[in-house]
Amino acid sequence: MATHGCLLSLVGLARSRSGSLQLHAAAAFAALADTDAPKTALVQAGAVPPLLSLVRTGSPEVVYLAAKALLFLR
Repeated sequence: MATHGCLLSLVGLARSRSGSLQLHAAAAFAALADTDAPKTALVQAGAVPPLLSLVRTGSPEVVYLAAKALLFLR
């Protein structure tokens, strides 16, 4: 699993107004969440609130990836 500092950086990217950065952050979260590693690090880094925001306001591709990440975090 990625380090806590790396996850915090991804959280910051997910909060960006840039659609490209949102897309890359959502893709990274989806890839990290789709592993056998514990998901608690993603939750503890604060990934859930920005992912929920991306589901509500992102482009269709961002919405898909953010929803996929949240599904794997359940």
